[in-house]
Amino acid sequence: MNISDIHAIEEIKKLKARYCRYFDTRRWDEFFALFTDDAIFDMRSAGSVDATDGSEGAELQGYQTGRENIASHLAGIVADISSSVHHCHAPEIELTAPDMATGVWALDDWHQFHAGPLKSFHGFGHYQDVYARQDGKWRIASTRLTRLRVDIELADAS
Repeated sequence: MNISDIHAIEEIKKLKARYCRYFDTRRWDEFFALFTDDAIFDMRSAGSVDATDGSEGAELQGYQTGRENIASHLAGIVADISSSVHHCHAPEIELTAPDMATGVWALDDWHQFHAGPLKSFHGFGHYQDVYARQDGKWRIASTRLTRLRVDIELADAS
C-alpha cells in the first residue's frame, strides 16, 4: 500500500462520517451530494438479514436507484423521524481500482419517531458500500444496509 492508497482510504472514511453527520443533522443537500448520480440505495434488509423481510413488496420499497429517487424515497421515511444518531465504525475498505473501492462498516443507529406505534428503535448491523471517485471526490456508488438486531420501543398506548 502506498501513500496515495492511504490517502484514498482516509477520504472514504471522511465520506462515511459525513454521511452519518449530514443525515442526523438533516443537511439534505450535502447528504445527497455524497452519492453518484446513478447510486443504488438498498434498504431491503434494514429490518433483518433477509432481503425480503417476509413482507409483501419489501424488495421494491427498500431498493432505489439514482440520486433523485433516493432523495424522494428518504424524504418519506425521515418525515416520521424526529431525531436519529448513526455511528459507523470498524471500516474494512478495499481499493479495487484506481477510482473504485468497497467498504463494510459496522453500524449502530438509533431513531426516535414523532408519533405512531413506535417511539424509537435502536439497530445494529452493517453497511456494504461501493465507492467511486468522480471529479477528484469519492462518492457513494451503492450502499446496502443490513441489520442483525433491532430493539424497538413502542409508544405509550395511553
